[in-house]
Amino acid sequence: FRTQVPDDVARLRAAWQARDWPSLRFHAHYLRSSAGAIGDLRLYDLCGGLEQAAKAHDAGAAQSAWADCEAALAPWLT
Repeated sequence: FRTQVPDDVARLRAAWQARDWPSLRFHAHYLRSSAGAIGDLRLYDLCGGLEQAAKAHDAGAAQSAWADCEAALAPWLT
């Protein structure tokens, strides 16, 4: 998981910056599944919120969810 996270974050960041809702939803779902597999339930829940915001094309909720996800991902990037 730790070796894969930098690429996942880059994909999510690019999708968010482009407001590519389908891609953002896909990558949030992928990361959510990965977080669940390793037992990081906080990240799992946060990625779920990002996935739902992307599904709804809700930029405000997605921005907040993405900020929360980035913070939860920080320990995995060190």
